[in-house]
Amino acid sequence: MRPVSFTSWFCLGADYGMPNFEVLSRASATIFKPPVSSKRWQSPVTRADKRRALIVSSLHVAYPFLFPQYYDQEWLKLVEPKHVKFSLELRNEKAGTPERRITFIPSQTLMHASR
Repeated sequence: MRPVSFTSWFCLGADYGMPNFEVLSRASATIFKPPVSSKRWQSPVTRADKRRALIVSSLHVAYPFLFPQYYDQEWLKLVEPKHVKFSLELRNEKAGTPERRITFIPSQTLMHASR
């Protein structure tokens, strides 16, 4: 498994004097790809499914504004999911140096039922 860095970025917009995205938080992440074929899948795996990935990281890192009990910064109360995007940085396993950065807006965020 490759080392992957996960970064949550946010931008409140020009109305708040913030026209560009800035780092909100960082953590490690794990990437899971769907199987090419599996008996557990109800339908055939499509070409689009093969490009999809499940990225697992800490929810309090991805969306720290959902956890006011962890972070007491007043400005964080202004941040909403619509202000956030994420990036993954793939790193060289031996050297630990960055190889590629992928920026994306999540199509879906899943959280454990206890949250």
